[in-house]
Amino acid sequence: MDLGYELFTARALPKVYSDEVPIVLTYLCIKSINDLLAAMLVIKNGYHFQSWPLLRGGLEAAELMDYFKRYPKGIRGWLDKEKRFDGLSWVRDDLPMPERRKNLFDLLNEASHANFRSIDALSSFESGPSVKTLAVDPIPFPTKEGNPLPIAASLISYPIRVLWLSEPGVVSSDWISKFKEFDSATGFLFGEGWTATSGDDLVVEPPVTQE
Repeated sequence: MDLGYELFTARALPKVYSDEVPIVLTYLCIKSINDLLAAMLVIKNGYHFQSWPLLRGGLEAAELMDYFKRYPKGIRGWLDKEKRFDGLSWVRDDLPMPERRKNLFDLLNEASHANFRSIDALSSFESGPSVKTLAVDPIPFPTKEGNPLPIAASLISYPIRVLWLSEPGVVSSDWISKFKEFDSATGFLFGEGWTATSGDDLVVEPPVTQE
């Protein structure tokens, strides 16, 4: 979050924004980060199952940011509450790696619903030989399977990345180096490569498809 705060501060210093693009990206970035931080909070407190809708919301906001950065003319329709924004599958189709995005969203969506597989995986634990306990309060950490914390950690850089790349020159080379180190450590799920030496000397590489 230090990286996020530094980015917000750097963007706030040069000017007061009146254009819709930076304002909307900031709103969506806050929505995405808050969802993901809330997901981390409930995961660390043992409510793994309850984190998945928050992860899904954080991903959707970050993808919408990504879409608007690439296609800013779509912002007016979003602000006017057009019905097409009630579902965002078409947004994923217009972003790099649509199949990978669909697979991740389907995972988050499935785990958000009250189906048996998700409840069994995320709300129960082995408490003895051939004994499974279904908990109605925090469960031991980590769960046997489906621990969502790595997904939350990987996604947290997504909205920060998009907000930065919408104005790449606003941050210092030191910030870029720290972000690159963080981004590499968490393993960004969509594999968008980039290199940078300073805010004024930025090279954004084409998305790299990973099998």
